[in-house]
Amino acid sequence: MRDPMTSDGSKYGAANSRLQRALADGNLERAISASKELPRVGLREAARMLHLMARDRSPLFDRAAARWISRFAVEVRGVTAEQMAEVAAAVADLPDMNAAETLLAATRRSS
Repeated sequence: MRDPMTSDGSKYGAANSRLQRALADGNLERAISASKELPRVGLREAARMLHLMARDRSPLFDRAAARWISRFAVEVRGVTAEQMAEVAAAVADLPDMNAAETLLAATRRSS
């Protein structure tokens, strides 16, 4: 059996496509499965997964939340203490949609 691949022939592209579809469908189990095939999940996708974990009351949520906040602190250039407090409060408020939007907006500052 051949590995599924995207038109560009990359396993990474296929796994990333599966992750994007799972996130769009709101399917946490499939998103976790696809993310395990990737060398790294982007901060934005990780925030979307965190939202799904909170929504589904996943036992993985607390550890993933702490890890996401840590990644945010490292990956966002020039992050301030005020911004850290804002995203930490938003994580605590998940699965509230306003909190999820706050996290997604915060990821736009990353690079």
